[in-house]
Amino acid sequence: MHHANRTALSLSALALAGVAGGVLTSLLAAGPLNPPAGPVTSTYKTLTEVEPRIAINAANTPGAGASIYKITQPGSYYLTANVTGGAGRHGIEIAASGVTLDLMGFDLVGVPGSLDGVTVTVAGVNIAVVNGSVRSWGGDGVDLATAIPINTRVEQVHASGNTGTGILTSSGSTVSNCSASFNVASGIHTGNGGAVTNSSATGNGVIGISTLGGCTVTNCAGYKNSGNGIQVGVGCTVADSSSFDSGGQGISTGSRCTVSGCSSSANTGTGIDTSFDCVITECLASGNSGGGIATDVRCSIANCAASGNTGNGISTLAGSTLTNCSADSNTGNGFNTLSTSTISNCSAYSNQGDGINTSQGNVVTNCSVSNSAGYGIRVSTGSTVSGCSIKFITLDAIRCDAECVIRNNNTGYAGWVAGDGAGIHATGAYNHIEGNHCSRGDRGIDVDSSASTIIGNTCAGNSLNWSIAANNYYGAIVNRTGVATAVVSGDFAPTALASTDPHANFTY
Repeated sequence: MHHANRTALSLSALALAGVAGGVLTSLLAAGPLNPPAGPVTSTYKTLTEVEPRIAINAANTPGAGASIYKITQPGSYYLTANVTGGAGRHGIEIAASGVTLDLMGFDLVGVPGSLDGVTVTVAGVNIAVVNGSVRSWGGDGVDLATAIPINTRVEQVHASGNTGTGILTSSGSTVSNCSASFNVASGIHTGNGGAVTNSSATGNGVIGISTLGGCTVTNCAGYKNSGNGIQVGVGCTVADSSSFDSGGQGISTGSRCTVSGCSSSANTGTGIDTSFDCVITECLASGNSGGGIATDVRCSIANCAASGNTGNGISTLAGSTLTNCSADSNTGNGFNTLSTSTISNCSAYSNQGDGINTSQGNVVTNCSVSNSAGYGIRVSTGSTVSGCSIKFITLDAIRCDAECVIRNNNTGYAGWVAGDGAGIHATGAYNHIEGNHCSRGDRGIDVDSSASTIIGNTCAGNSLNWSIAANNYYGAIVNRTGVATAVVSGDFAPTALASTDPHANFTY
């Protein structure tokens, strides 16, 4: 009786709740009682559907003679465990196009006498090796170049201690987020049209990172490699990368290359060394034993700095342009160029050679030179020097041989320590010297040969202000010293220069 009453009450309450809110009624609604037509099928996924890739193992990828595992069909493959090499055998051989090999973070470890860790033995296309470690193989760590496949990719692979090259690829390849260290040969190498990004090479026996032509190297680092840190071929770009303490050149390029935003320091060779028709911008070369930056003909160098190098700071051959650069504390010349080059808005400070040393047909404008142990600015035949400031020079502030144009410079303190220095020293004939100020040197303006023109210059406080050989052409040389001057107040005053000759030179 009591049980029946409770059941009735419960059903009544549920009915009332359903009428009141309509919610509980909908929650209690059941589905259809009849199953759908047709046979009952499974709803779980197969192992192939869960992992569609092919595992590397003896059943799926059996080795063949010279390899522990061999891939012979296109597809996506993955490791399930570490791999240990064997003498005379590759770790994994790829003998097909269209293969992606995921090392899954596992370690491929070679043994003495082994071959490559991963190798390609067909001239295939579209092959990728990613995500793992390859070390201590008797050949290369990863070799995607021997059979000359194209469009290969190596990503997040760490190759170390291999007897050959750490990572080796061919044309049209990319290497990204990789590292190569202490390989007996080079660290990373790619063929024509390749790209190496966000990668590093340390302590390799030859070159850290190297490429053939038409490649890019971006955000990469080379450290303590026995040869060059980074070396690229013709028509390449090296950007935002660095080389430190390499046994050869820091960064070395072929012709028609661009190097930007790079740092190269403490290398045994030149910091940055390029061939002809190259552009170098926003780079730093410091503490290198073979000089800072050196280029061939027709190169452009802008917004770069070279400091503390053994040898010249920045050197170029003919037809080059240097703009907004600085060179300080180098053991050679600050800037050194051959013929028909232009140096503008540059500064040379405390170099043990000349501040700026050029050959014939050069233009030097708006530059600052100070504390050079050699000449301040040295030019040869047919050159122009204008708008420069030169001071604290042991030898000559500006030295030219013949047919130079030297205009609107300020030279001070030439020969400020023991030495034989002139503000401007013209050693040859047919020069034009105009509008310069030379002060506190051993000599102010020194012209040794004939047929030069000297106008509108001032010399002050030199041991000998003027030394001009016979058969030259110059405006009057007026000694301003001792000329009485009155207080100037108002709108008019007579000249205090003792000359109205527009070409006069002045001493004071």
